[in-house]
Amino acid sequence: MKKHLFILSAACSCLIFCCSCGQSAPSEEPTRLSVSTASNSAEVDVDLTQISDTVRFAELYNITLDPKSYEGKTIRMSGQFREFPYLEGGQTYYAVVVQDAGACCIQGLEVVLDEESTASYPENDSMVTVEGTLETYESGTIVYSRLRVNEFQINESGS
Repeated sequence: MKKHLFILSAACSCLIFCCSCGQSAPSEEPTRLSVSTASNSAEVDVDLTQISDTVRFAELYNITLDPKSYEGKTIRMSGQFREFPYLEGGQTYYAVVVQDAGACCIQGLEVVLDEESTASYPENDSMVTVEGTLETYESGTIVYSRLRVNEFQINESGS
């Protein structure tokens, strides 16, 4: 029995050693997706309209997890426009959200209209495409992010 255990242990050790050869150590900074494309009006740093649902959901998670890395970048995304009333402060927050591939969870970005914009917020649950600049703000000790946009493009096809 001890002989079999020793052989199994040695085989596992060799397998671990062989599988780790030639691989570099994981980097300190996670890889960020930045799809640079030219839009009709300006350069877009992160275009979330040109990637799969799974990758888009993951990238939105990265943006909300580390908003300082995306601050000042131009982001384009499509999704469902949602209103979120905040009862304690009497304020309403607006966001564009997407579902994950399993349609069980949502992830999104708060959106605010630029002060100089003449546009208005669309109807709740509308499918929209937005393009804007990511900015961060603090409330207490928490850093939040939001996308400052000039307009909402309503998507008639629901995508």
